[in-house]
Amino acid sequence: NDEEDFKILHSYIRDFGHFAEFALLCALATWCVRSYTKKKWFLIISMPLCVGVAFFDEYLQTFSDGRVQQLSDVLTDSLGAGVGFVFAICSMLVVGALIRKRGKRQLEVERVAEGE
Repeated sequence: NDEEDFKILHSYIRDFGHFAEFALLCALATWCVRSYTKKKWFLIISMPLCVGVAFFDEYLQTFSDGRVQQLSDVLTDSLGAGVGFVFAICSMLVVGALIRKRGKRQLEVERVAEGE
């Protein structure tokens, strides 16, 4: 019974590791791609890239003894990538709003200083 509990716990921890790894990968990829362009098409690069990495990772497991391909791992990785993508986009929106707010405040300070 303890061995079964350990296997279940190990499975949850392993799945969370996959999820977190791909969330971080996609967030970093999104920020990286965004840093190189201001065009909106940057939105369509990071998610397919991370899902492709998830499929490739599962494919590579066929060459290791005792490892098998599992579609559930690809789905877990892809879900993590989606969460990382949403986090990255939200963080960019928040930072953009803060920068715009700071810029407006700076303009108001300059106008007051000039005596308008």
